[in-house]
Amino acid sequence: MRTNWVITLALLAAVLAGSLWLSQRFAGAAAEMRQLTEAQDWEAAAHRLTALQQEWEDTLPGLQMQLNHEDTDELTLAMRTLEAGIRTQSAPLCALGCTQMEESAQHLSHRDAFNWANIL
Repeated sequence: MRTNWVITLALLAAVLAGSLWLSQRFAGAAAEMRQLTEAQDWEAAAHRLTALQQEWEDTLPGLQMQLNHEDTDELTLAMRTLEAGIRTQSAPLCALGCTQMEESAQHLSHRDAFNWANIL
């Protein structure tokens, strides 16, 4: 019985730590993308975004077992907005995509936070 509690708490801690790391990872990437697009380094931004999208696609199946699809879709759509901004070399569209990406990434860790709203 005691072992079950220890295993449960360890799994909960692992999920919370993983979502926090992932949230910080993609929020930081959004800031990096903002710097590249503000400098109008479109080629570097396109390469970096392609790598981020691949990383996100690799992470997504496991993440969708823990979170609502709507929450993960927000980050996917933000990357698509950013992709369109880079393709058209539109600084305002890139700024919108970066802001949405950062906000969506930060929201991921809030969804797994250990609080009453998420427990009930």
